[in-house]
Amino acid sequence: MITGSKDGENVIWKEKVTDAQYAQALDRKAAPNVATLTAQQQAMVPIAAWATQGNLASLEQAIVKGLDAGLSVNEIKVLQVHLYAYTGFPRALNATATLMRIVDERKANGIEDRIGEQPSAIPAGQSSQQIGEQVQTELVGAPVSGPLFDFAPVMNTYLQSHLFGDIFARGILDYQHRELVTVSALRRTSAACSYPHGHQRRRDRAAAQGCGAGAGGHRRQDRGAAC
Repeated sequence: MITGSKDGENVIWKEKVTDAQYAQALDRKAAPNVATLTAQQQAMVPIAAWATQGNLASLEQAIVKGLDAGLSVNEIKVLQVHLYAYTGFPRALNATATLMRIVDERKANGIEDRIGEQPSAIPAGQSSQQIGEQVQTELVGAPVSGPLFDFAPVMNTYLQSHLFGDIFARGILDYQHRELVTVSALRRTSAACSYPHGHQRRRDRAAAQGCGAGAGGHRRQDRGAAC
């Protein structure tokens, strides 16, 4: 319903616009601004997308471009480890094998790709679930609960201990980059439903804060940390 007030305050009506002008404004607002992504971030998108689809020929080209753009071997490797939670082991393993072959071929041709830093380990005295619960809460913006996890508590246990603890907390890729990878993968899956939108909101909020730690989106808590 269209009214003359919003939140108890009067609305100031401006000039009338046509349907075409309104649609054009929505398109401009929704259009991604790729200029805000670095060359390395832009290279991650097709790597994640082609790995998710299992298109190894296109993935090979994307990996080569990613290495040439400055991605380290370990950054791409961790990207592919991250993807297995969303695409399954077979495609993640095939993607990793493709990376391994490309690195070996480039080395044989005299190209020494940067290996990069090593993944971090779980701090002594803390479990994967403890770390994962902290990461999950930081990403969502509040402790996660709701009817879904009341119905199947073990789902949240696995999310916290494995996805957010063992995978998200490994380092090398920060939360913003992991959200970018996740959105790129989920956009290529038919079963992703509305989840990419929540991940994209978290990624955008992290970018706006400039901290690399996404912390918004998915406020409906039983959907909040499902992926």
